[in-house]
Amino acid sequence: MHQSIRRIRIVLAFLLMNLGLSAQTSFKELDALTYNLYLNSEWERLLEVGDSLIESGTDYYYLRLRMGLAHYFLNQPLLAIPHLKRANDFNAAEELALEHLYYCYFQTQQYGQALRVIQKTTPYLQDKVGVSKGKIVPAVAVRGGIKGSTSEYIPPAFELDADFNFTLFKKVNWKLSFNQISQSTDLWNIKQQQYYSSLSVPLANDWNMTFGLSFIDFDYEFKPTFNTQFTEGQALAYSVSADKLYMKHQVGFAFSALMEDSAQHHQAMVNYAYFPLGSTKFYLGSEVYLSTPDLATFAIGFKPYVGYRATRKFKWSASYLHAGGHNLLQQNAEIVNNNYHITSSIFETGINYQISPKLNLGLFYQREGKDGETLSDYHYNSLFINLKFTP
Repeated sequence: MHQSIRRIRIVLAFLLMNLGLSAQTSFKELDALTYNLYLNSEWERLLEVGDSLIESGTDYYYLRLRMGLAHYFLNQPLLAIPHLKRANDFNAAEELALEHLYYCYFQTQQYGQALRVIQKTTPYLQDKVGVSKGKIVPAVAVRGGIKGSTSEYIPPAFELDADFNFTLFKKVNWKLSFNQISQSTDLWNIKQQQYYSSLSVPLANDWNMTFGLSFIDFDYEFKPTFNTQFTEGQALAYSVSADKLYMKHQVGFAFSALMEDSAQHHQAMVNYAYFPLGSTKFYLGSEVYLSTPDLATFAIGFKPYVGYRATRKFKWSASYLHAGGHNLLQQNAEIVNNNYHITSSIFETGINYQISPKLNLGLFYQREGKDGETLSDYHYNSLFINLKFTP
C-alpha cells in the first residue's frame, strides 16, 4: 500500500518537473496549473496531471470540472460523465457541470438520464438547452419493407411498423408501436398484427429500467382444393430489462416471456457493449440469449453487433443473430417472430443519414434464415426503409 502511494507520488513529481514545478508545489500552484492548462485548451496534459492528482489524494470541484470539460472537448462524453457528476457532488450550486452533463447524456443517447439531470436546474438553463418547451412527443418513426422469399412455395411478406414516443413526468419515455406483417397467395393468407407498449425509467447511478408488453393477433387461412381451413389466435409477451452505460462499457440484463394459449416461452438475455473511443461514434458488443419453451429444453443464442458513425450525419451498423433453435423475443419483446417456421439466423446491415435536424433516413438490408418443418431450408432477403421525425 505504502509502495503504491510512493510510486504515485514519484509519477506526479516527474510530471510536475516536466511542467517546471517541484514536488513541493502548493495546492494553490497546482490549481493554477490545471486552470492555465484549461485556458490554453491543453486537454491531454490537463487530464494527465488531473489523473495523477486524484491518484495522490487531491480531489476538488474545479479539478473535476476541468477534467470533465477536457473530455467533453475531446469528444469523449462517456469519459466526461463521471467527472462532471463528481464536480456536481462537490458543488451543486454551480450549474456548469450539470449543463455539460446534460449534453454528454444527450450525445450518448441516454435521453432519460439527460432529462433527469436537467430537471434539477434553473428555468434559465432549461430554456437554454431547449427543455423548457416541454416536447410531449419527442420522436415518431415509420418503417416499411418487403421480405422476398427464396422458396417458390413461400410468397413475399410485407411489413409495416410505426413507433410513437411520449415523455411522461418530464423524464419517463413511453413508447407505443404497431407492427403488421402480411403474406398472401392463391392457397393461403397470413396476417400478423402486434401492438407494443413500453415504459423506460431512468434510475440513479446511470441505470435505466424498461418494462415492455406486446399483444399479438394472427390469422392463418389455408385454401386447399376441398376444404378451407382458418386459424386465428392471440399471444401476449412481456419483459423487464435494466442497463447501465458507464465510461467505455455498457451492461444490460433482460427477462421476457411469451404466452400463447397453453404454450409458453421464457427467455433471459445478457448484453455487453464496448465504446473504445469514449463516445458512441464506434461501438461493438454482443447479446447472449438463453431460451426455453418448456423449462426443460434450453437453447443458447447470440447476437454480435458493431456500429460506426463516420460523420456527424452518417452512421453504419451491422449485426448477426444466431437464434439457437428458438424464435427469440428481441428488443424487450418489441419484435416477436410468431410463425410456424423457426428463424435460425438474421444478418442485418444498414445506414442512417441525418437529412436535417428533425428528419433521419435509414436504409437496411436483412437476410433471415428459416428452418421449415415441411419445406427445405430457405431464407428471406429483405429491404427496409426507416423515417424518423423529431418535432
